[in-house]
Amino acid sequence: MDKNHQKKSILYSGLVSFGWLFESKEIAEKDEQFGKYLKNYESYSKGPIINAGVLIAFSYLTLVFPREAALYEELNFANLTTEKFQVLKGSYKDKKDLLRHLRNAIAHANIQLEHGYIVLKDRDFEVKILTKDFGNFLNQLVTEWRNCEIRKNK
Repeated sequence: MDKNHQKKSILYSGLVSFGWLFESKEIAEKDEQFGKYLKNYESYSKGPIINAGVLIAFSYLTLVFPREAALYEELNFANLTTEKFQVLKGSYKDKKDLLRHLRNAIAHANIQLEHGYIVLKDRDFEVKILTKDFGNFLNQLVTEWRNCEIRKNK
């Protein structure tokens, strides 16, 4: 059995929950009854079900937990699209280094949300990206986790 089986299981079970959360918004657009339920829930909760808190929690699950659980070593970073990140300060040498900076920013809560963007800071490094694009980047990372597992199990 894979020595990281339990850690991967935690990662994947969390991804299942986030997947359902994101999928529920799409279902609500197609299913009138579910859409009403979700709208009522959001009204009662005084906020959307997909929000900044979800983005940060998803960031922790995809950036911090895998790094601390030593799961990054299995990933192929070449497929990650990083062009939408605007470097405001400093630089990064490769995609793995960018992930390190992003992980540090999330782990140490060095983030700001402003006008549809998330700004992530790590010591002498700072990037800015639209929150939607950051979510898409994290989804790319999730896709790479899945592809990595598929390659290993072939």
